Amino acid sequence: NIPVYMSEFGCSMRTYNTAEWKCQKYYLEYFSKAARSYGMPCIIWDNGVAQTSNGEAFGYINHGTGAYIGNGSAIIPAMAKGQNDSSPSYTLESVYNSAP
Repeated sequence: NIPVYMSEFGCSMRTYNTAEWKCQKYYLEYFSKAARSYGMPCIIWDNGVAQTSNGEAFGYINHGTGAYIGNGSAIIPAMAKGQNDSSPSYTLESVYNSAP
């Protein structure tokens, strides 16, 4: 009976529609769904940095404007689905089976 939440997880931005991006999107959706499946809310790490060459690009939403950064427009809805969709057909296994 100890409250837990998953905080500051993420995956560096990848170029949209590449194999790496598909894995990034899958990982973040799976992580969110797994947290939800076990009753834990989660908080994405968003440092506001767009894709760079140093790997520290964890920007999904522009903190000044609220606009998506890069492929955040696909990542954030996938994570929200993982946390919010409780339909019987959307399970941790169904997310796992959709891996790229």
